Amino acid sequence: MCRGLGSFPSRGVARYGSSNARAARREQTHTYSSVLTHYQGLLVGFFLLGTRPAPCSPPRLHCDKKMPTQKTAYVTGGASGIGLAVTTMLVARGIRVAIADVNFSGAQAVASKHPKLATAYELNAADWDSQLSVFESVVKAFDGRVDYVYPIAGIGEKMFLPNDSGMKTCFVKPNLEVLDVDLNGFLYTASLAIQQMRRQDKDGDGNRGKSMFTQSLIDAYVVRRLAVK
Repeated sequence: MCRGLGSFPSRGVARYGSSNARAARREQTHTYSSVLTHYQGLLVGFFLLGTRPAPCSPPRLHCDKKMPTQKTAYVTGGASGIGLAVTTMLVARGIRVAIADVNFSGAQAVASKHPKLATAYELNAADWDSQLSVFESVVKAFDGRVDYVYPIAGIGEKMFLPNDSGMKTCFVKPNLEVLDVDLNGFLYTASLAIQQMRRQDKDGDGNRGKSMFTQSLIDAYVVRRLAVK
């Protein structure tokens, strides 16, 4: 336990250079360091988490205790990468998971390993109609409640314009696929989650639902972060 600020040793305890004074200074320095470390940890925690997570919130991988009642989750991009890791973590906790991915065969392969908990859906994250159709199907399959939403689907960098100096007389439409998937697709999923969770009753922990926004550096992180801000 950190000592209170008022209990720091005084410099007047012993003469400078004596063993008692050196010991007092070491204790004082250690106490200051402990206080700074404590408050730095609090600041980092508040910045990263915003609110204190529930004891068994899905992102807390070290929690072994399962949910008291079966929860449901919707994961876009759940057939590979971070999405696959999240899906694996969720089903390990007994949570029903809807895996939505443009790679439908990959999503089916993942779901086949967990037939009692996981279901695959084919999703074009860049298309609103596809997002709406899949999400409505998921809500219906989950009897009207989605507890967790993970908009993870994303693609890597694409060439915005062809690097062809010989094209001097015509214009080429830019490739906005990265924005369509990583920005618009992310916002589509987030908006669906927000609207659905506003309609849901609070659970035993007082939550209508939770959305976890996850992305990698290759997944146009800056684009998403600016949009969320």
